[in-house]
Amino acid sequence: MFSPQLPPPPPVKKPTSKPIVIALAAVGGLCTLGIVLSVIGAAIGSSDGATAAVKPQTTVAAPGNTVARTTTQTPTYDVPSVTNLSPEVTITEKKCYGSAGCNFEYELRLTTTGSPTFAPGKRYRVTVALDEGTSWERIHSITLSGTKADVITSLVSSRSTSDPVPVIKSVTPL
Repeated sequence: MFSPQLPPPPPVKKPTSKPIVIALAAVGGLCTLGIVLSVIGAAIGSSDGATAAVKPQTTVAAPGNTVARTTTQTPTYDVPSVTNLSPEVTITEKKCYGSAGCNFEYELRLTTTGSPTFAPGKRYRVTVALDEGTSWERIHSITLSGTKADVITSLVSSRSTSDPVPVIKSVTPL
């Protein structure tokens, strides 16, 4: 007897992991690209000379990746005060007339005591009194910006032959 031949069974599809591997590779590539771009952006941003203050920079890694965490400290500055500033008078010309006193031509400037570091962008008004309490007391305002200060040139007549004595009265931010 002859038996009819049956068609072969259809092939069974095996589950494949190819799409999962492709998806994971794409996500990993995007994470790596994001980290590289943020590190490059941080490097470019930190080399910008126009920024006055140094800002902390932190790099965060995507889950599963490890990246070193870096921070930069913000610099600290001293505040100008009577303790770290000193007034200096230079007599450029002195003409005395016996008991009548003297005419003084002078320059008034500020010097620092110690080695303070003042904020470069901040301005202060320093008020200085010359021969405080005498008959010819002079008050001057000197503008201090960072490490630069005005120099005051003036002329005064005094009954005394002693050189004028400067005293800082106040330091106020502008």
